[in-house]
Amino acid sequence: MRPATPRFDLPHLFRHLVEDPPATVRVSGMGCERVERRDSEGNRFLSDRFGEGSHECVFFRTPERNEDLDICLALESRFRLTASPIGGWLATSNDPADVSFWLPRAPVLRRLDGEGHILAEEACAISGLSIDDRRLELALTVPSGWQLDVVAWRFSAQGRELVQRLQEPLAIELQP
Repeated sequence: MRPATPRFDLPHLFRHLVEDPPATVRVSGMGCERVERRDSEGNRFLSDRFGEGSHECVFFRTPERNEDLDICLALESRFRLTASPIGGWLATSNDPADVSFWLPRAPVLRRLDGEGHILAEEACAISGLSIDDRRLELALTVPSGWQLDVVAWRFSAQGRELVQRLQEPLAIELQP
């Protein structure tokens, strides 16, 4: 029997590192702080915070398991999801005081060796998509023997300029 499907709300991936101690500060200084945390399920959360928290990047990895694992990534309906010309997807709100999120690439499956070196990598197939008036949910299946990696950025209202640059890149940024 498969375990219950864990749900990770995008905003919670960031709050998880702040509100659910213990977290380990790995690096701090020069306007950046790296924090790492593992939860009781073995999921790893690594966060880089920049500019006094105005923007932050989270890396999330599931542990390798001996059985398939279904995971749900969720986003509240107040966010609008659009493709970015730079790559990935932007989740923005109509409220200028609200945060924005950027997923620079689709979630990826990886096989690692005992030293953490990547042996194989492939895109994680979407196994389901649900949209209603409250939330968007993306269902992913992590096959046995693989780990899921997700990267997401959070920009506070002070980081609106960065979001604008992701929506409207300079011509040179789109050159092949």
